[in-house]
Amino acid sequence: MKLPTKPRAREIDTRKYVFTVYGSPKAGKTTFASHFPDAIFIATEAGTKFVEVNQITDDDGEPTVINSWKQFKEAVKMLITVEHDFKTVVIDTVDNASDLCTRHVNAENGWSHESAGEYGKGSALIKREFKTVIDALLASGLGVVFITHEKQGEKEDRGVKRQFTDVSLGNSFKNYITGASDFILYCYRNSKGERLMLTKATDNVNAGDRSGKLPAIMPLDYQLMIDALRAATEPTKE
Repeated sequence: MKLPTKPRAREIDTRKYVFTVYGSPKAGKTTFASHFPDAIFIATEAGTKFVEVNQITDDDGEPTVINSWKQFKEAVKMLITVEHDFKTVVIDTVDNASDLCTRHVNAENGWSHESAGEYGKGSALIKREFKTVIDALLASGLGVVFITHEKQGEKEDRGVKRQFTDVSLGNSFKNYITGASDFILYCYRNSKGERLMLTKATDNVNAGDRSGKLPAIMPLDYQLMIDALRAATEPTKE
């Protein structure tokens, strides 16, 4: 038995935060998210095939890709109501989840497109359905990571147009997801092939770090991110 020689490092509980992780294909988003504590994936595309992750399974115990809004809702309900040891839910991708929700609401109402609903009713119903399910997940006490893709476009600021990289969700979904997120991390590879992430917004890229503790650019590495957050919360010695 020994006495400690220095204070124990402060733990960073990622369950208190919501992360949006986005970038180009093969940027390393899924691998990065797989290192979150006791993560389980709700996979809406086959992006986890070559990454060792816990994933929602079918009735035979085989990893399954969620392909309907009903399945997605069942997966979320199970994670909220059934006792388990998972601490982080990764939705990969939230783009596909929003598409499943849109198709579900349109089909229920006999619409070919949400614009068929009167006076914006279609879009409002879809947003309400999506928000109800995600709000329940966000309130569950589990950590949440949204994975999405990037899209290139233009942004105008005081009459000046410039290229802008943003999450690929439609505006109503994007505003809700990014608004709920404490961290918006843009993942990319530099000219040397190194995987990096941008944590602070620039004139040309959407990103964000409500903690204000991460470097603006850092390696796409979960443990390095946690180390940076932990170091920023350590008390300074007089």
